[in-house]
Amino acid sequence: MERFRIAINAFIASLVPASLKADREEYRRARLIVGFTLTVMLIFPGYIVTHAFLGDMQGAWVMAAEVMLFPLVITLLQKQCSLVISGNYGILLFYCMSTYFTYTQGGLDSPSLIPKLASPVAALMFAGRASMLFWVSVEFVTITIFFLLTLNGYPFPHHIPAEWLEFDRWTQLVGSIAAVATLFSLSEAERGRTLQSLTAEQETSERLLLNILPAPIAERLKRDTATIAESFSNVTVLFTDIVGFTKLSTRMQPEAVVTILNQIFTEFDALIERYGLEKIKTIGDAYLVVGGLPEPSDNHTECMADMALALVDTLNTVMLPIENARLELRIGMHVGAVVAGVIGTKKFSYDLWGDTVNTASRMESHGEPGRVHCSEEVYQRLRDRFVFEVRDAIDVKGKGLMNTYFLVSRLHTTVHQTTPVVSLPSA
Repeated sequence: MERFRIAINAFIASLVPASLKADREEYRRARLIVGFTLTVMLIFPGYIVTHAFLGDMQGAWVMAAEVMLFPLVITLLQKQCSLVISGNYGILLFYCMSTYFTYTQGGLDSPSLIPKLASPVAALMFAGRASMLFWVSVEFVTITIFFLLTLNGYPFPHHIPAEWLEFDRWTQLVGSIAAVATLFSLSEAERGRTLQSLTAEQETSERLLLNILPAPIAERLKRDTATIAESFSNVTVLFTDIVGFTKLSTRMQPEAVVTILNQIFTEFDALIERYGLEKIKTIGDAYLVVGGLPEPSDNHTECMADMALALVDTLNTVMLPIENARLELRIGMHVGAVVAGVIGTKKFSYDLWGDTVNTASRMESHGEPGRVHCSEEVYQRLRDRFVFEVRDAIDVKGKGLMNTYFLVSRLHTTVHQTTPVVSLPSA
């Protein structure tokens, strides 16, 4: 049964032109029109046989002719006609048929008054409220005319024997209920598909938003469009730069450049998630990470140090398409206060500002390839858990002389060195 339902849905979808699939509401209505048209074409042959059996050959031929005209509804859709035109054309055929049989079966006594109720319902679902009001008015005027003719004793023809009218009335009632039920069933199915599509799109949007903003910030932004800006007195900021990548990229195809960067940064992203840190942004082959915000933590500097060492190891696993080419990572770390917030209205960006950010950037630019360059503040926090190499005081632009250090390893790991390493004593 499920396979049959899927096959029917696929067949209906195949009859809807691709141009209508871009707009969800138009696509939903187009599927309703196609589904209802196919239903009419399947049900009406039974009525044709019934009328022929009851001796109403004229009615049978009229119904057969109208059934032959119904495929034009789908043709109009595929010829890029509007849903209003296509839908109202189908309703017009239905109206003409019910009006004809109302006339040939005794006027107001005719069972065909019942199907006339389906026209406004179909109009609402196919073309909207305005079309529904139009067809309600048309049906009201039509029934009023029949009523006035009856009052004046107009001799309506009776193409169906009187003894069969009650039978025809029940078949018309059942058919009308089936038609309306089919409309509502199709509409409910389309509504379900629309909800599934909206849910899937919402989940995709959520994932995209979380790729741009930290989860707590994304939640706040969804609840409130007010400016998001906060001060954090204690965070760890890390900058990375791939040494020589810009020069190397001039020797590679554009696709290779993007592929390699994607491979590197995908690995970096995994490490960030592993250590509970936040990626802020990438600028070319540079990478900015922060720990301790937007949710404060007690061990953000330690986690950042672990990740920095892992980043250096990760870059050694990247395979380059150029022989003898090698990439190294230069990393800078600093601890301090920052201001963080969301900027932009159409393309959001969560960013950091402050002297801590500038200092971390200076640590990176004054560092050495393959090493993690840290400020005094980082060293003071981690010296009892990590091995550091003391560096001579360096003149940092905008900061003057600074004591800085190279992070080497965890304190309890064996460190293989080719240059002397001086570990400062724990405080």
